[in-house]
Amino acid sequence: MQPALLILLLASAGLAAPLANAASCPPQAEDLFRRAQAADTQDRLEDARSLYTQAAEVCDKYEYWMALGDLWFNDFLGDSADDVNEQGKPALDAYTRALQAARRDGNKAGGAKAARSLVNFGIRAGDPINANEFLILAGQLEPDHPDLPPLQEEVDYLRAELSTDELETSLSTTRGIGAASDILAKAGDACSFWSEELCNPSGAPAQEPTDEPVVEKPQGRAISIPINFEVNSTETTPATASNIVNLATVLARQAGDKQILFIGHADARGAAGHNMTLSRQRAAAVRDQVAALQPSLEGRISAEGRGELEPVDVGTTERAYANNRRLEIIILD
Repeated sequence: MQPALLILLLASAGLAAPLANAASCPPQAEDLFRRAQAADTQDRLEDARSLYTQAAEVCDKYEYWMALGDLWFNDFLGDSADDVNEQGKPALDAYTRALQAARRDGNKAGGAKAARSLVNFGIRAGDPINANEFLILAGQLEPDHPDLPPLQEEVDYLRAELSTDELETSLSTTRGIGAASDILAKAGDACSFWSEELCNPSGAPAQEPTDEPVVEKPQGRAISIPINFEVNSTETTPATASNIVNLATVLARQAGDKQILFIGHADARGAAGHNMTLSRQRAAAVRDQVAALQPSLEGRISAEGRGELEPVDVGTTERAYANNRRLEIIILD
């Protein structure tokens, strides 16, 4: 497991608006960028950071933000408060701006690279839960990129046994990937953040009709974690026991006197009605286990099921199905 990441003072994923977008970059921006590249090559890192920042502030261009993010990330270790504040925050801000610029320009390859960079940031920062959200986006934008399999392997390994530190980091808006993950959460999921076309690729199987009403997602701090169950059962597997114990511990620490909502989700295989019922029953089963482990949470956790209605991964691979089988935890505002 990754070590605990100390506080990252990320105020927001959105920074002050630059003076021009990529379609109208003035010569001044390109000159600043070339000077930054030269300084980077000569290992004049402070000069390079300053010049990349100036170029990006003059013109909101994907390449400028990525170069700035990479320069900061190369020095980011994630193992001290000073390192987090000095190297982590600027890298995270720059990668987030690069992703947003790529989306604006319809630059799928650039968006995928920025998303993979955010995955690497999350791994290094001890935040594999939010890293997985950007990994899903990277896979949808550029599914055949050779860096995906090793990233998937590392994220899956870290998410299989989540420490209390990792759960707390993922629930926080000031640790790990922090508020940057909100840009996906506010859109609903990774593909909706990018475009509706990405959510409905050509040839994707139609979702089975359902009478379930559309439900507006409650507001609050939220994460989605993998909880493994026996086939067609509400019994959790022994391998997932530690995740439930650590989840109970973190919720007792983090929730205060707030209400908590567990939402069970299923993949699209099987009958929609069965998936809806089973996802609701599984959420209730985890609720009961958590309340038994932490009696202070008794009566404060409600459980719902959404079946296959809210997939986070539009793929049809086993990994996509696994991403969609999840427990969503929301500490309600």
